[in-house]
Amino acid sequence: MKKKTAAFLAFGLLAQIAAGSLWAEVDTKSVRVSFEVRPVFMVKTVSNSSGVPDVDFGWVLPAGDPSQGEILDVTVATNTVKPYKIYQMATAIRSDEGAAPPESTMKFRVTPGRAGGETEASGYEELKPGKRLIFSSRSGGGADQFQIHYQLGESEVLDAGNYYGSVTINGELS
Repeated sequence: MKKKTAAFLAFGLLAQIAAGSLWAEVDTKSVRVSFEVRPVFMVKTVSNSSGVPDVDFGWVLPAGDPSQGEILDVTVATNTVKPYKIYQMATAIRSDEGAAPPESTMKFRVTPGRAGGETEASGYEELKPGKRLIFSSRSGGGADQFQIHYQLGESEVLDAGNYYGSVTINGELS
């Protein structure tokens, strides 16, 4: 008799669960979803040979290759649809003793962008101190990649020493 009563109670309980009378009530709420996408405009530079943002020609030998080169990969990441310009700002190159190398010791050129941006320095030209426009995006802006090729050479003899300077690559939205 106890088994029949237990079975009857269990069956009655299952019937109420199936009918939903023993389920807890659900309180449904709607929540607002929002987010903001901030404008991004970043210029990243990295050496093609070393993987760091550095142009280092290493040891330069007088009898060595007259056209030693370094390549700087430039990536522009942006989610804007505004055109932009990329500039190169160079300082004077000097040795530890303050001596300047002869003119035309260091030259550069810029490749066109992979996504349609235009170079402003397609042929090798002397790297001079100051600000120089080197790249313009396509009219709709957007991300792009290009390279700056730096070349050391065409000077028969450089005075021995360590030579330093700096090049800053920056961008401006048009």
